[in-house]
Amino acid sequence: MPLALPASTLLLLAQTMPGVTPGGCPWLVSKGDYLYQPTKIPPVRVAEKNARGCLSKMDAIYGPDGCPLRFCYRSEIATP
Repeated sequence: MPLALPASTLLLLAQTMPGVTPGGCPWLVSKGDYLYQPTKIPPVRVAEKNARGCLSKMDAIYGPDGCPLRFCYRSEIATP
């Protein structure tokens, strides 16, 4: 389960660890938008998550290590 940190802690980490999230993943967002950074997921859940597709443009495609690689493209968002 991902570690939940207060926004103030995330902001401090974003300022002190440029380019890397607390989980060790590269940032997909700018420092000012740290609240929108997708969280790291357990590597065993990556295949299932990616197979389900994208729920919104703020959703992400994940790499084998559980880190988000990129935000979803509009064409990848599943429609109801």
